[in-house]
Amino acid sequence: MTPSTSTHTLPASATVRTLPPLILHPFAAAGGRDKLEESQRATLIMQGLLPSGERSPDDLDRTLLDGRFSEILMLFYVGKDLARWIEQCLEYVARQPDLRDSGIRFQSLAEMLVNFTPAQVQAKLRKWQVADYRSIFMRALGINALFAAAPERHSLADEFVRNYYRYADQLFASRQSHGSYISIESMGFDFEIFASGEYSARYYRSVTTEERIERLEKNLDGLAKVQDQMMDVLGVTIEGQRRLATRTERMEQSHLETVQTLAKLSDKVSEIGDKVSEIGDKVSDLSDKLSETDDKLNALIRIVDGIVRGKN
Repeated sequence: MTPSTSTHTLPASATVRTLPPLILHPFAAAGGRDKLEESQRATLIMQGLLPSGERSPDDLDRTLLDGRFSEILMLFYVGKDLARWIEQCLEYVARQPDLRDSGIRFQSLAEMLVNFTPAQVQAKLRKWQVADYRSIFMRALGINALFAAAPERHSLADEFVRNYYRYADQLFASRQSHGSYISIESMGFDFEIFASGEYSARYYRSVTTEERIERLEKNLDGLAKVQDQMMDVLGVTIEGQRRLATRTERMEQSHLETVQTLAKLSDKVSEIGDKVSEIGDKVSDLSDKLSETDDKLNALIRIVDGIVRGKN
């Protein structure tokens, strides 16, 4: 079932609302430009627009796929920057009392970025020699909807890599079709676009010497606090080690006392065993003596009995 899309347009606003700047970070992979150029040449050769020379069809196809995969990686990183910017814009909208319940969604900002790009942003992109920025933004957001992390080449089928741009366009269209959102092209939103190095340099130039000193002092204070915390942690650790050593010492002492007690008990048992053995020997001697005495008494009884019988 194809999801339906409901798009509404808010009334035009005379107020200019400045959104957070869109900052693009470096995204060219190692050898990316060379691979792109080789891929474009391979495409022209496969279309019969350039001579193939000694290159085989398999070699041309492999070169094409390498270049297309480099494009996917570049669009992936651009998509991360675009998605981050849209989230920042949504946070800005959520802080505005007159906008937070207006129905502005991710798709609203994606549509403005692709279809209603501010004039100054268009001029900046042309200055960067980015002509088809609309396709780049669409496909970057489409790739962003698919990959949470940069894909590995072996995880992508050749068919997808070869025709990724078709899939990316469809992914963007599918993402835009989910749910209803309002169109904000007439609401006076504006923003600037920067390369990350350009933005950092601009921000650094805008900070006064006093502000830099103040920030440095704050950083030093923060560092001091962190060091204090580290010392506290170190102190706790040392105290913990001391307590552990004390506990270990007590356990070892207790174990030693237990061993000593067992040794004493063993000695006592041996001593008792010796005494029992001695008593047994004495009992045996006594038994022998009692037996001897019994024999003597029996002999005496027989003598007495003979004497009595003789008298009779």
